[in-house]
Amino acid sequence: MKPGSLICLIGLIGLVSCRQEGSKPVTETSSRGLIPFAVGKKWSYVSTSFDSLGREVSSHEDGTTVTGDTVVAGEKWYALTDDSAGHRFGDAFYATNRQDGVYMLGSRGTATLLFRFPAALGDTSPPYIVRSVDTAVSCPAGIFRCYLYRDTVAVSADHGRIWAIVTNDYFAPGVGMVRHELKTQWRDTLTGRAWAGPGEIRVASGF
Repeated sequence: MKPGSLICLIGLIGLVSCRQEGSKPVTETSSRGLIPFAVGKKWSYVSTSFDSLGREVSSHEDGTTVTGDTVVAGEKWYALTDDSAGHRFGDAFYATNRQDGVYMLGSRGTATLLFRFPAALGDTSPPYIVRSVDTAVSCPAGIFRCYLYRDTVAVSADHGRIWAIVTNDYFAPGVGMVRHELKTQWRDTLTGRAWAGPGEIRVASGF
């Protein structure tokens, strides 16, 4: 899936054989917490791409499904798979809820905190920082009160230019991700001029 969201990490994460100590699962079913993991659970989205002028370039339906689970070192992990128009792409990765947030299972035998929850304004779970704990988000699936997790990446380019990529992920506790925004911007450090680049918005259409 797209950068900045939990599902964006498809292809980077694989099943491993151990877990990180120091945090316990919320429940065996992991149904509580920021994301309600359960086998068969599906989130449907509409993804729209925009050019640098804000004009719509393309739009398509996609989704994420919990396709299975596995127990590793006594802890249950859930396999998430992305699909577009019913066609799966990429390998599943594994995630679960713990007492302090959503964890992913990494390929090097570690469990890494992705999204801290519960969280306070300004809390971090690198690369994400909590920018809001109560933002109203309207989407085709409804209106939700959300946590906003933001990731900002700045890349230096030639001739004093910096390319910034900002992702905003809105999660409704107990529901999952309801909106994902990816914005790019160029900034000329010599002149101070800034201009927008391509972007993308993904909104929930059903659960």
